[in-house]
Amino acid sequence: MRYYLGMTNIQLTPAELATRETIAANLDAELSRKRYTKRRAALAMGLSHVYVTRRAKGQVELSGSDMVMFAKFLNIPVTRFFVGLPDLDSNQEPAGYTLHHVDANTTATIEHTANVLHFRPRAS
Repeated sequence: MRYYLGMTNIQLTPAELATRETIAANLDAELSRKRYTKRRAALAMGLSHVYVTRRAKGQVELSGSDMVMFAKFLNIPVTRFFVGLPDLDSNQEPAGYTLHHVDANTTATIEHTANVLHFRPRAS
């Protein structure tokens, strides 16, 4: 796993990293389709080229307002940034996602939490 560089040391999961990289790659592709370099796009939008470059490379996560701003600038729907991402199920996890491994520590933590909160299985 890689660490998110910024003001905090939040560790990203592979799924979060892949999502960020996919959205960034889609932004980069849309800039290229419209024949904008990152520097030229930044100049046209009144931003620094570093701001645009870091988002187009996936070094900084695109916020919702960033996506709207870039979509308006490129005259495209915001949904173009999500092309290639997996469909999500009702738990907001990729469709077909299953938890393959639960270690002893996780099981112990769940049992401890249940005891502290006084959860007991219902009698049938």
